[in-house]
Amino acid sequence: MTKLQAAAANFPIKIFSSALVLFFVSFYGGLNLQSLIYAVISSVFPLPFLIGFVFLLLAGIYLLFFYALDKKSSSVLYAAAKVAILLLGSGIGLFGRGYFSYSFRSLAPYAAGSIIMAIGFGISVAFVLCIGAWLLYSFISENKNLKSSTPTRNITFVAMVIILNIIAVVHIAGARTVYFWDTAGFWTQSIWQSELLFDNTPTFLNRVLISINQSDYNLLPAIPTTIATALFGPSRLIFVLVIMNLYVVTAFYVLTRAARTTRLAAFAAFLCLPLVAVFSAVGFLDAGGLIFCGVALLVYFGKKTSPATFGVTGLLLAGMFLFRRWYIFWVMGFVVCVVIHQLYLLYIKEQKFKQAAQNLILMGGAFFIPLTVFFHMLVAERLVGVNYGQAYVAYWHPLLQDINNFMRWFGVFPLVAVAAFFVLLLLRKKYIVLFLLGQMIVTFVLFRTVQGHFQQHAFLYVPGFFIILALGFQEIFQFVRAKTKPARLQIILTVAIVLVAAGTHIAPFLHYGGTGKPFYPGITLRTPDRQDLAELLRLADHLDQLSGPEGRIIGVVSSSLLFNGDVLRNLELSLNLPMAQRRWYLADYSHIDGRDILPTYLYWTSYAVVAYPPQTHMRPEDQTLITITAMEIINGTTLGAAYEQLPISYHLDNDITVYIFRRVRAVSDEEVTAFEALFER
Repeated sequence: MTKLQAAAANFPIKIFSSALVLFFVSFYGGLNLQSLIYAVISSVFPLPFLIGFVFLLLAGIYLLFFYALDKKSSSVLYAAAKVAILLLGSGIGLFGRGYFSYSFRSLAPYAAGSIIMAIGFGISVAFVLCIGAWLLYSFISENKNLKSSTPTRNITFVAMVIILNIIAVVHIAGARTVYFWDTAGFWTQSIWQSELLFDNTPTFLNRVLISINQSDYNLLPAIPTTIATALFGPSRLIFVLVIMNLYVVTAFYVLTRAARTTRLAAFAAFLCLPLVAVFSAVGFLDAGGLIFCGVALLVYFGKKTSPATFGVTGLLLAGMFLFRRWYIFWVMGFVVCVVIHQLYLLYIKEQKFKQAAQNLILMGGAFFIPLTVFFHMLVAERLVGVNYGQAYVAYWHPLLQDINNFMRWFGVFPLVAVAAFFVLLLLRKKYIVLFLLGQMIVTFVLFRTVQGHFQQHAFLYVPGFFIILALGFQEIFQFVRAKTKPARLQIILTVAIVLVAAGTHIAPFLHYGGTGKPFYPGITLRTPDRQDLAELLRLADHLDQLSGPEGRIIGVVSSSLLFNGDVLRNLELSLNLPMAQRRWYLADYSHIDGRDILPTYLYWTSYAVVAYPPQTHMRPEDQTLITITAMEIINGTTLGAAYEQLPISYHLDNDITVYIFRRVRAVSDEEVTAFEALFER
């Protein structure tokens, strides 16, 4: 190496390295930390978390940067790479300055400061993109020989795909119901956003990014269904088939690879977990998060472990959190078990402290840095800036109810099989089951600190259950194979699979829900047939007339699973009938105490739709926003004194009567004060 090359390799590299870290921390870090410090001042989350977060962020930046680009600091190529990052980042920042002008000017109000902020932001974006590419390249190059024991071209995979598509078609064909809230949210979003997808793609992508930063129901999971809707139309069947064939099929394929068992054992495990298919057929696309879970387990427990392994794992955990917010509980359970696993390896002297620390910092940095660079509002305002335990207090329920729900969703047979297989595998020294059980326990405990489990949250435990079941079935099949002649083996295995399939896929057709503890999962593809659809259509038509071309706002005071504002919005869409409008004129923003605002919109709405008895889907004491408001309007007290009842009512299932009230005058200040005093505790 010439002196010039040595100088170019040593001196400029350190200069550019320091400059890049300085740009990242000082400029974009300042923008991000501004939000975090504001949150601390507002007592949103404790100061120790901020100190730990900043330390992890800086340590991750330092380690990632110097490991990635200074590993061969004697090469001029690496110096050139750093210069390229600076130039590329500067270009990104200056080009995107207009899109982020408000954020830049809020911290740097002068033009020069805004430009520097934009350059710093662009450099940090380029830095994260390059580091992410390096982590993926390193992992792939180190695992070229990673082969799957479960290729897609086999009869069990084809059988799984056929079963999933039959479930989707059977459910849609037999449905006489109205989809709302979680079962309709992503479907309706796919329909409305599909109009922008090809006509105004930049606006569509901008909406996706904004939703990721600001909404718990962001549009990221709905991108595939939006594309399918734009291509094939707003059919409910298309929506569910995309979920089944893209998310559920891929999830089980990845989990099968992570389990590293025979195809037959994985197929038996799949048959034991019908809730994934059934809940997906209902409209939950949360199964897509299982793909991230499966890949994270596959990567972490791969044959080769390197720093890139932990970096890629961190990226996967970040993607999982972005996909659906509540997967953060799976992430936390996984991270806790990874830390314990690394400490155990340190204890038995299979690795050094420096390596263990580097691995954990890499994983933490790969998780936090992309989130803080691209989605700093999400981190500051949604991840750590919200007290979810307080916001979702109405969704908490006793431990026994969670246990009962698990027995109903999973069934006693699969749960007993998981417990038995856990003991069996532990005796066979398959210690991965300790990791999986620990991860599920931590996830369960942390989740219950915020709320109780509802049906989509059962997906959090599918990866652990699936792998334990698959490993257990493999042990049984190997034992049978060793003790039985080939001809008998085929008969025994076939009968076993048929029995499992019968118990888990036929039973759901035989009964609906219930609160008992069925031997097989107490879930069903059959939705309860509504007998009041004609009455609902008459009510919706009446409301359309009352709203008129002026778009008069109509409040809805009802929040049950049979009648709510979303039922009225999605009525014709669910019944595959033509609809004149989306009914944007409906206002129903107040449902859950502690989470939602007071229904102040009823002070100025032209009409109010009120159900009697007051309709709630949680405990009535947790939905006083509905119960108190409904009775005040019906009795004509406080704000209800400004309304008068129209001489017509509608009768729905379960003896629900719906009344319409017209506001005849302004709500007085005294009535507002008296009404709001009812909610003071």
